[in-house]
Amino acid sequence: MMKELGLDLEEEVLLRVPLESILKFKTVSKQWRSLLESRSFSERRRIIIQKTQKKMQFVAAALLLNINPEVVVKDDDEEVEMIYLDCDFPKVQEEDSGFSRRPSLSCDGLVCMPVPGWINVLNPSTGEFLRFDSGRDPKMTDVLVDGSRRGFEVFPGYWRMGFGRDIVNGSYKVARMCFEPNCSYCEILDINIGVWRKLKRKPLFYVGERLKSAFVNGSIHWLEVDCYYHTQKILALDLHTEKFRSVKTPPLFCKSGQIANLEDRLVVAAKDIGEPGFKFCIWSMDPRDETWSIAYSFHLSSSTRSSFISRCSHWWHWCMPLAVSKRGNFYFYDQEKKLHKYCSDTGLVRGVTYGGGIRIVAPFVENLLPIRGSASSGRTFGFRNLDEFETSSCFRQIKSSVRKEWLGITTTVVAVVALHPCSLSQGAPAMESLLTVAELGLSLLLIVFWGFISVVVVEAWRRRHSNVPVETVTTLEDPTSLKQIQLSVERIASPLVANVDFKQLFYHQVPCPHISDPADKYLSLIVPAFNEEQRLPAALEETMDYLQGRASRDKNFSYEVVIVDDGSVDGTKRVAVDFVKKYTVDNIRFIPLGKNQGKGEAIRTGMMHSRGELLLMLDADGATKITDLEKLENQIHAVAREENSIRDPALKNVAFKIGDVQVSAFGSRAHLEEKALATRKWYRNFLMKGFHLVVLLAAGSGIRDTQCGFKMFTRAAARRLFTNVHLKRWCFDVELVFLCKRFNIPMLEISVNWSEIPGSKVSLLSIPNMLWELALMSAGYRTGMWKILHA
Repeated sequence: MMKELGLDLEEEVLLRVPLESILKFKTVSKQWRSLLESRSFSERRRIIIQKTQKKMQFVAAALLLNINPEVVVKDDDEEVEMIYLDCDFPKVQEEDSGFSRRPSLSCDGLVCMPVPGWINVLNPSTGEFLRFDSGRDPKMTDVLVDGSRRGFEVFPGYWRMGFGRDIVNGSYKVARMCFEPNCSYCEILDINIGVWRKLKRKPLFYVGERLKSAFVNGSIHWLEVDCYYHTQKILALDLHTEKFRSVKTPPLFCKSGQIANLEDRLVVAAKDIGEPGFKFCIWSMDPRDETWSIAYSFHLSSSTRSSFISRCSHWWHWCMPLAVSKRGNFYFYDQEKKLHKYCSDTGLVRGVTYGGGIRIVAPFVENLLPIRGSASSGRTFGFRNLDEFETSSCFRQIKSSVRKEWLGITTTVVAVVALHPCSLSQGAPAMESLLTVAELGLSLLLIVFWGFISVVVVEAWRRRHSNVPVETVTTLEDPTSLKQIQLSVERIASPLVANVDFKQLFYHQVPCPHISDPADKYLSLIVPAFNEEQRLPAALEETMDYLQGRASRDKNFSYEVVIVDDGSVDGTKRVAVDFVKKYTVDNIRFIPLGKNQGKGEAIRTGMMHSRGELLLMLDADGATKITDLEKLENQIHAVAREENSIRDPALKNVAFKIGDVQVSAFGSRAHLEEKALATRKWYRNFLMKGFHLVVLLAAGSGIRDTQCGFKMFTRAAARRLFTNVHLKRWCFDVELVFLCKRFNIPMLEISVNWSEIPGSKVSLLSIPNMLWELALMSAGYRTGMWKILHA
């Protein structure tokens, strides 16, 4: 029946169905899913809800599991509705008296709740829940104890935290600042990437840890109040440009002020305890000229609850604005997370939530957009056990089984060793038959097997953070600058520099880009090199001839070649530096890793510091024709255009950036096997056949030739994949296939022209390393020890 209505009528019907039905309709078809998760549909539905919604909705956490909402939520006007989070907190209220101090942040209906060790992001509309490792805190804190003692919300580690959305690209970010005696800095977590990144710019001034932040118009705002000098400041961080700025403050001093977002405007809520009646003022800022005016002003002593009036006399008492209803009633909550309402018609303050069972978290805003690229990538178990380290149940079973088996094996071996002399001395036939060679061999095999399993699990656990690079490349050397310095000095004072050794001079440092930065090249070529002094020059000459010829024909074509030296001990570095001098640092860049870490780590480093919309990895031997990159490029453009139209049908004929769509293309030599055009050595064919079988078992089907060194990714796909790669040597290609399937990134296998070049680094000794890495990958992902940073 819905098919007969047409797409336009279908959308009009879906815009008006309840939220529960929309979540179910996502599973009907791929077309409906793309429609319901599109930004245009979400914006239209938000406008309709604002016009038709009769009740105010708030996100709340229920402390008591057997709570009766009708008892604790009372509103005479019947205009309040609670959306409860799924929480596992103590059933007895007295045991959790400090829960009201647990800090949280919100933006566009998403709730961000930092806890010690973790950053939790939840979408109450869809139930999607994401968790990110927050790393080591600068200070040890007990958030609940500190909050209870201070009367203010304190984030773990005394971070000054904020949560908001980049209004340009739509990504949600968590910002945190640290102020230490000798330094201050700010870090950003883009939840689409899942990696903390330190900003180069420092905060303009100190901000205290006891006040929350507010996100308004693309910027996070912090309020700093100095009670001693009676001064106040507002610090703002633009989430797109990532620049700090100072914002004007209200004309009157706000001692117990709180900054907030009220109807998309920046407000400061201040209470004056020195004035009779505890006057409560809401200052609102006009974003056009940053002028402040009083939007609401009333006395808290008009409350109908005596307990609330008694709390207002404390200096640390504060109130946080939430929303304004259609009837003009003003809703806010206090430091106990209890909801109150100021009635504009009567001038009274009424309590809405009673008892200690409900804590207000944030206003509820329906948000149907997936937090990440795929809604299926999230998890939907709510805020359960937030303070506990999450361990996969499969991993717990493996640990318990290994522990039990090791106990049994150890007992068997001890019994065999202890009884063996007795059996020989007594000559018992039964004991002699027990201690046969076969049984001893079986015992040894069991010991070796479980020993191998234990070693794999332990090593996988040790490498759980191996996707984070040990050294972060921040600058690159420009070899051409040395020649410029030498010529300049010789021109000025040539008699004085006759004996100067210019090799001791430092190269000029060029800022190194990052995969999270916007692309400023069309194509990046990443070339890993390990002892490639002989084969690298010919391959680079052929590559540069092609790139320069294409750039001369197409003025919109821009490129860069990134050479990553994986700890070479020959003249590879000299060859690479010579090419940088010849073609300038803008076209060829050289990154040395210092010591050998593996081909996978070399390619990962190059990918993470490239500038292109399309990123191509290719071997240093030139075994694949460079012109074949056009095959991969054309197929990626075709699939990206189709994916973009599926994601939002309205953008089908609209131009888009190829780097923003997630697509991967794998060069393949599978066709050469059938036509017998590849003349590899026998042991390489043996390795290939055996490796394909193991790959099929570890990563599944999909790509026949995973080990071809000719692969292309869009910038969005590379950012997602290479921030999660854990393997550093030969099997990282298999992990890329596994991650592509995990993220639902389209994989294309395209035939390329390939010929074997003498000097390959693959040998018979590579077999154990390949099997070892595949075992680590299976153990790491299957047990949940290797976390997906942006699944």
